[in-house]
Amino acid sequence: MKELTTRYEILIEYRGEKIVDSAVARILKALDEKKSLISASKSLGISYARLWNIIARIERVTGEKIVEAKKGGKNGGGAELTDFGRRILNAYERANAKLEQLGLIGKMQKLSDEPEIVIAHSHDPVFSAIIERLSENFSVKSLCVGSGMALAMLTLGEVDVACAHLYDQSGYNIAYLEKLWLKERVEKIGEFQRELVVAYRKDMDFDSFDELIAEILRGKLRVANRNRGSGTRLYFDLILSKYAEKLNLNFERISGYETEFYTHEEVARQIYGGNFDAGAVLRYFAEKYNLKFFHLTWETYECYSLKDRKKDAIDCLRDSMKSEWLRSLIHLTPGYRYTIR
Repeated sequence: MKELTTRYEILIEYRGEKIVDSAVARILKALDEKKSLISASKSLGISYARLWNIIARIERVTGEKIVEAKKGGKNGGGAELTDFGRRILNAYERANAKLEQLGLIGKMQKLSDEPEIVIAHSHDPVFSAIIERLSENFSVKSLCVGSGMALAMLTLGEVDVACAHLYDQSGYNIAYLEKLWLKERVEKIGEFQRELVVAYRKDMDFDSFDELIAEILRGKLRVANRNRGSGTRLYFDLILSKYAEKLNLNFERISGYETEFYTHEEVARQIYGGNFDAGAVLRYFAEKYNLKFFHLTWETYECYSLKDRKKDAIDCLRDSMKSEWLRSLIHLTPGYRYTIR
């Protein structure tokens, strides 16, 4: 039986609606210290988009600006808390200090302390929702670094959990867990499947998948590629290699092959904007940006935790990945299906 624990959480509400908890307070603190949205997001290990969405929600609920962006600067422009934003942060810190004086909070809940769980993962919108849910009760450091880097960081013990989708003839991830001496050190805490497609511009027409790939290999289409070490690039390279051998072509002719984009959404956005013609991407984003596409594969997205890391946050993540909540979310999300093994 799991040991019972009691947690005290400070919440700041505006007209009965929660606007700040410990996770949001960390964001405000980072913004106050870094004076930059980009620097704050990097220091916290969260995406710029997620950080901005959190800020936008508070401003929408309160009707007040909490961050003032400034143009220029080496990081693409600075950002400072407004007087109202600083009032919110100060209110949280005063309450946090009071609970600390009373001995009602532990070390892990202080703003300056290490996160309760560190997760390295490949980009995925469903998993981003899982992290958001986990962040409601725990301080989470999320590192979207790609599948290969995520497993490498798990090998070094730099993270508690890694999520990956690296394909090998034996299946997903197993061969890589063995190469990185992880197979006996980890346990799988959850998985789901997602559909990978090759998307292309809406104003283009191809009769078949084979025709599309042939045009890519002949250098007639500019490809928006994922970053090296990502599971998507690894699988796409495998498919391109098979077709290149059959057509007696090589990768050197592929236009745009050396480009690197770190998220599926950025690949889809580049194709939608006309900067590139095609690319391997999640069906979810192909549909979001109204792109045409051909099915590529159903791939398995798996999360592993180190066996020697015993944390409530890991248990909560495991429960979320096997929950009815996730099953319902996947049912409503295009290009996903739920699996239990």
